[in-house]
Amino acid sequence: MPEYDVDLSTVSSLDELIHAFNTGLFEYGGGYWQTLNLDAFNDYLRWLESEYQLTLNGWNDCQVLDTIHEPSQQTLREVILEIFADHPNIKLVLR
Repeated sequence: MPEYDVDLSTVSSLDELIHAFNTGLFEYGGGYWQTLNLDAFNDYLRWLESEYQLTLNGWNDCQVLDTIHEPSQQTLREVILEIFADHPNIKLVLR
């Protein structure tokens, strides 16, 4: 099973969050996440292999993920976890 690592340990802005997912994951599938569009984020998760492990290093301490996502009034952390829940092919490791 392929493994990808996204380093969130130094992320301190939304732009850095997007960059971390691009360099750690999406660019391997030919994608490039440009804005905080979570529909696009969801789509890019499908571009990779049918099954893969994704480790999110720094997930627990990344304060940017506590930002409120306006349409849902949930934190980005909550919304992103909901998106991952719709992808049973991804073995998610949160650190």
